[in-house]
Amino acid sequence: MVDRSLRNAMLVFALTLASLPAAWSQRAANNNAIPSLSRCAPLVDRIDEFNRCEDSLAAAAKLAPEIARAFLAWCTDHAQACEDRIVIINRRNHVKATWTCWIAVRDNAKLPEVARSILDWLAQHPEATGNATDDAVTAAITALWPC
Repeated sequence: MVDRSLRNAMLVFALTLASLPAAWSQRAANNNAIPSLSRCAPLVDRIDEFNRCEDSLAAAAKLAPEIARAFLAWCTDHAQACEDRIVIINRRNHVKATWTCWIAVRDNAKLPEVARSILDWLAQHPEATGNATDDAVTAAITALWPC
């Protein structure tokens, strides 16, 4: 009985793994379903441009201050780089495999609005602005888009 249950569980696991590549390809084919909000998403069908955009996104995000209070002030003069840092933090939350929430918006045209709502939340919660930027932005994401 235990042997058959174990075999069934392994079969279900194998079938689940086998179906993942198909789901991922379907996602890539549909630009609006890309799991990460990003200004680069519309370029996904033009791989060279997409890669250049992703490189610039990562470079811009690295410029952001590490403390949320400074990040909040910095974002007033660096809107696109600020959005890029938020995108990178959101992606890290996806990859961390911890129980963190993610931005529930997939329309890339709304990225400035998403960033504004996160910055507004940070401005209204000064207790969070003494934390690391990644932690404070994650707290804002969790508050604005509860899991």
